[in-house]
Amino acid sequence: MLDGKTGTTVAQIAIGTDGGKDEMVATLPLGLALEPGVGLILGTDPVRVFPYRTCSQTGCIAVLVLDDKASASLKSSKDGRVLVAGLDGKPVAIPLSLKGYGDAMSAWRSNEAKRGSWFWRLWS
Repeated sequence: MLDGKTGTTVAQIAIGTDGGKDEMVATLPLGLALEPGVGLILGTDPVRVFPYRTCSQTGCIAVLVLDDKASASLKSSKDGRVLVAGLDGKPVAIPLSLKGYGDAMSAWRSNEAKRGSWFWRLWS
C-alpha cells in the first residue's frame, strides 16, 4: 500500500501458507504503538485484531492465521482497512483494495496443486 501524496510504502501485505495454514503477513512502518496490535476489517465484518510478532529494520511484522471465515471474507469483500495506532494512541485506518483477490488466489492455488502433483513434476 502506497501513500497517495508521497508514493512511499505505508504497508506491505503478503498471503501464503505456513505448515498448511493460510497466513496474512503485514509489515508496517516503525513508530507505531505496538500494544494494541493490528486491526483488519474486511468488508462489513467486525474488526479482527492480531499482535505484532517482531520488529526489524524494515518495520513491524504481524501475522494473522486465516481461518475459513477470514478466507471467505477476503474472497467476497471488495475492500477493507488495516487499523494501526500511532504513538499518540489515535487509530489510523489504511484502505485496502481486495479487487482481484479471488482470481489471484484461485490461480495461486492451482499452481500450488500442480507443483505438488507427481504428473506435473515430470514436465517441469
